[in-house]
Amino acid sequence: MPNSKLERAKQIQERLETETESHHSRLAAAVQDYDERQPSKSDVELAFQRARDEWACLQDKLNFYLSNLKDTNEMLSQLLSQAEQKFNSLEIELHHTRDALREKMSDLEQAQREQNQALCQMKEIKRMHQNEQIKVNTCMQKQKSLEERLSQLQHEDALLQIHLDDAHKKVDDKEKPVINIQDQFQEELKNNIPCWKTNIMS
Repeated sequence: MPNSKLERAKQIQERLETETESHHSRLAAAVQDYDERQPSKSDVELAFQRARDEWACLQDKLNFYLSNLKDTNEMLSQLLSQAEQKFNSLEIELHHTRDALREKMSDLEQAQREQNQALCQMKEIKRMHQNEQIKVNTCMQKQKSLEERLSQLQHEDALLQIHLDDAHKKVDDKEKPVINIQDQFQEELKNNIPCWKTNIMS
């Protein structure tokens, strides 16, 4: 809107300048015609009055256009001042936004570094877990092997215990008659001791 008014004022000014030049030319032509024709006094006065009227009309138009141009210039100055204030405000906001963005970028870089560190730690923990899992699997295999060996030894021990019980039973069966003879001998010995004592005393 301000640009269109300014353009229009320029066009009006150019047209006024063109009309002024045209009137100057016509006035010069009238003077030349007067010199050539040597008109009468009334013709000169009439031509002069006409030129004067045209000049006055042109001056009124020029004053009107200059007044409009002044109003347009004041309005453009006001708009320019508002635009400058808006620009300054936007520039301050841009600085604040840039500072905030710089801080966010710093936070983002810090978060990225922490994420990379966490990723490295996670990989290291995963590797350690895999190693521990391998150790656990090895221990479980050893434990399973030991359990199988223990089961085998327990089975062998049970068989040995059975054989040992059988051997003890056989030994007991063999020793039992000997024990019975010893018991009989001791019983006879007890029974005969009083008789021996009587015979000795008599």
